[in-house]
Amino acid sequence: MRGGDDGARTAEDGQQAASPASAVDRTSAAVGRPLDAVAAALVVVLCLSWGFNQVAVKLALPEIPPLIQAAFRSTFGALIVVAWARARGVKLMEPDGSLGPGVIAGVLFGLEFLLI
Repeated sequence: MRGGDDGARTAEDGQQAASPASAVDRTSAAVGRPLDAVAAALVVVLCLSWGFNQVAVKLALPEIPPLIQAAFRSTFGALIVVAWARARGVKLMEPDGSLGPGVIAGVLFGLEFLLI
């Protein structure tokens, strides 16, 4: 059996190469399903909030430094996560061995804002 120059099987091999589209069709059929109204609304709200964030940063830039803006966004985001976790009964500070790696990830993420 011979392969093509790229190592893929060719029609000369006696087997037809699967088209990329057929592979995608099989994959999407297995996991794809239409979004319900709640999921579609959530996508729209997230896109609007992410887009508005950039506008808000540009509007606030003359009066509020970027580092303070980042601190406000991070604090507000943390408060939302804590409120969501409490509402759902999720324990955020349960000892499971992830504190050390989490602190390291947080310090590296925060370092990004210090280097703005």
